[in-house]
Amino acid sequence: SYSIGSAVMVMWPMVMLFLGLAYFFEDPDALVLGACIMVIPIFLLIQGLFREVPLPVRFNRQRREVCVPRDDGEYWIVPWETVTAAATEQSSVSQAGRATMGLLIIGFENPDPQAREDNKHFSLGFNCGGGTTAMALWECMRSYMEVGPEAAPEAAALNSGANLRYYI
Repeated sequence: SYSIGSAVMVMWPMVMLFLGLAYFFEDPDALVLGACIMVIPIFLLIQGLFREVPLPVRFNRQRREVCVPRDDGEYWIVPWETVTAAATEQSSVSQAGRATMGLLIIGFENPDPQAREDNKHFSLGFNCGGGTTAMALWECMRSYMEVGPEAAPEAAALNSGANLRYYI
């Protein structure tokens, strides 16, 4: 749950700082100091690159079900009607002005009534900027599951076999 680009963006200026110090002061000890400071963040970045990617949550419109994969290889088939969503928004004020943050949380309940207490609930969070954006994201998911492709005829025309050759 991190962005590789942001990790590189934070580490790159530090690497350039120590390289610049070593070059301008002609001091190789600055490279050793930089290596000592940067070894842990670089190790964590490399470890994150080789970490296993989690399986996606899959929405099946035809059967009105959601497949929720779990860490242990198990998966849940959750009926669409039991899926819940909550949009949150918070604002903070600082010297730079007002900052608004939002989150869309989608909750899934394990359909197995005999499930252990630590395996009954699963939630998925999307950082999406604010309440309006969170509601729009939920509306996209909801309309995919409930309305279907006939709600957007121009998109259905683009995906037809006759027009497909123009967009590949």
